[in-house]
Amino acid sequence: MNLAKDARQFDVSPAWQAWVGAEHPIAMFADLDISEVWEHCIGLGNALCDELGIERQNQAIVTWPDETGTDLAKLTAAGITASGRAGRLRAAFHLWNTEEDVAAVIAALRV
Repeated sequence: MNLAKDARQFDVSPAWQAWVGAEHPIAMFADLDISEVWEHCIGLGNALCDELGIERQNQAIVTWPDETGTDLAKLTAAGITASGRAGRLRAAFHLWNTEEDVAAVIAALRV
């Protein structure tokens, strides 16, 4: 094997075995209607806003004030992944999330 003398020596082939396994999931996601996915995700975000009693943000990512980090600590303790930065909490919804996930966030915050 003759490696290039510059950074190209670090180029490698993709893990071909992984691509074979990814064929069907890629096809599944390619067939999705992106507007339906968007509506699903912002619907969950707005449902969380409604439950929190805050203004709807019409986004899949919902933020609210959490200066002390109390809400983030509650979510983390419940095994829910969220993030906090600059005194705000951030929760994000994706294609695989459901209304049960919104309920889980609310239940964790009410502890």
